[in-house]
Amino acid sequence: MKKLLCTCLVLSTYTLLLFAQRTSAIAFVDVNVVPMNTEGILRNQNVIVENGRITAIGSSQRTLIPPRALRIPGKGKFLMPGLADMHVHFVGAFNPLTAECWGEGNELNQAEAILFVANGITTVRNMWGSPKILQLRRCIEQGNVIGPNIFTVGPVTDGSPSIWKTSRVITTAEEARKAVDDDHRLGYNAVKVYNNLSTEAYSALVAQARQYKLPVYGHVPGPVGLTSILALRQDSIEHLSGYLRALRRDGASSATVDDVDEKKIADIVRQTQEAGSWNCVTLVVLHNQVSVEEAEKLQLKPAMKYVPREIRSMWDASTDPSLKAEDFARFRRRDAFFIRLTKSLYDGGARLLIGTDTANPFVVPGFSLHEELDNFIKAGLTPYQTIKIATADAAEFLGQQHEFGTVEVGKRGDLLLLSANPLEDIRNAQKRVGVMVRGRWLSESELQNQLNHLGG
Repeated sequence: MKKLLCTCLVLSTYTLLLFAQRTSAIAFVDVNVVPMNTEGILRNQNVIVENGRITAIGSSQRTLIPPRALRIPGKGKFLMPGLADMHVHFVGAFNPLTAECWGEGNELNQAEAILFVANGITTVRNMWGSPKILQLRRCIEQGNVIGPNIFTVGPVTDGSPSIWKTSRVITTAEEARKAVDDDHRLGYNAVKVYNNLSTEAYSALVAQARQYKLPVYGHVPGPVGLTSILALRQDSIEHLSGYLRALRRDGASSATVDDVDEKKIADIVRQTQEAGSWNCVTLVVLHNQVSVEEAEKLQLKPAMKYVPREIRSMWDASTDPSLKAEDFARFRRRDAFFIRLTKSLYDGGARLLIGTDTANPFVVPGFSLHEELDNFIKAGLTPYQTIKIATADAAEFLGQQHEFGTVEVGKRGDLLLLSANPLEDIRNAQKRVGVMVRGRWLSESELQNQLNHLGG
């Protein structure tokens, strides 16, 4: 039982005490609001947050500020909902390249949690669950650790042979039902499926999850296929898995971008939209599948100085020197196709999520979400459409639209204050003045102080 207690990393004493304080009221004064429940800006507003909730939004001339409220100057600044990264891995629980556990503590997880918040990310969906993640979530909710709101799946559930040796392996319908029972009992938010599940086990797992109203997220198991998982309405598909196989030309022996039958795209998009399955496309993780030479350049990115040494060492060992120039040329053709498929899904009414698959190689926690926002712009979406996916749509997907995702009275105080308008340029979402998570305000200088304690 001792391992389930909050054994929390000792942070900067001043900042942690400040973080733990519960100011009765916080007022963003004369700020421009980016509400995200409609396209546009509410100019010169006072936004009042009390006890972690937004209690008032109105003209700065008429909206009273409670006595003794902490006043945050907002003139010329922009207040938007906090962002959501909808596919992350807290690496303190496992090494994403080997799926082996790292140590007994949560120190790496807590470092990653700070990286998220420092980049304006106030909600994450963790895609490999463990008791350590449940422990981290409790520490954050109790105010002992700076971190985002965490929604987490249970252990990765695979068939035999499993891709990762530490996956939960199920081969029968009975084992599938027990796996879902366990995830529900332990308090996970969803069940995650993986590549080698059999049709029997997958179908039983989905049916049991529906009994508990637990969503099913994950890859497209090869034995099941995209058409079948859409028929069973899997709640989310990660990394566009299964699409290349479903789109391959008749008679093609492989499932690569070079084998795609373009005429099949419209039908697959229609099936996805009708199924109501969402896609978390994680373009950024694919873009970071690079050569040894490119990896050396990525190690010099400014954000790398905040990445803990253990993670950087793992990334150094991740590149495959046996891959040749033609392999990376094929990867880049795949990347370009997936960007185009992302736009086709969006235009066809299929729902999308923005996630990064951090902390896979060179996908820096927190910072990489802004790279993924830019990927959606490159795909042809507008800044408003992109930010909506990363805020209001993420909340809708999680069934939490009453809690976060827009700047409205009654919503939780998960907010991002910027010095420039993100609807004009998506890169303005990086121009932070500060972040509020669950009603607690952290200025950019305080967050930078936390970042400076990371890395090594």
